[in-house]
Amino acid sequence: NMKKILIIILLFMGCVPNVKHIPEIYMTIKVDFTKYSKKGFLFTPNKYQGKYHSMGIITLLYYPEANMVTSTSITKGGSKSTVHKWEIEEFDSYSFLDSIYSISVSMGADAFTELVMTDAEAIRYGEMTTNPVSVKGIKIYGFAIKRKDTLDK
Repeated sequence: NMKKILIIILLFMGCVPNVKHIPEIYMTIKVDFTKYSKKGFLFTPNKYQGKYHSMGIITLLYYPEANMVTSTSITKGGSKSTVHKWEIEEFDSYSFLDSIYSISVSMGADAFTELVMTDAEAIRYGEMTTNPVSVKGIKIYGFAIKRKDTLDK
């Protein structure tokens, strides 16, 4: 029995192409706060060292949009081949920053401190269908404050 299992494993491994090269990857993830700084609003991952009023804790979960795309091609034999594929949009940092900014300002805050961004658990859609998809999200949380040294401005 062990010999049969070993042969099956070896046959299966022979069908899997060998990885011969993994390219070098440079990835930059940029979250630009300039738009908000120009309005006098502070985003920071640090604790605020000045005096402030506590306005509230905010947690935001952000999941990008996903769309089913269908493409049809003609095979060599002349028959049609239809492929359904999910296309998941890129993360839009301004989308979630605009939300946090709006919520903070509506609370009377002029800063969002102790900002943390982590992966949110993926949401799975269509698990019982032929085209299931998992959409990864981002969780952003922090502390909305009103800085006392900016109250007169």
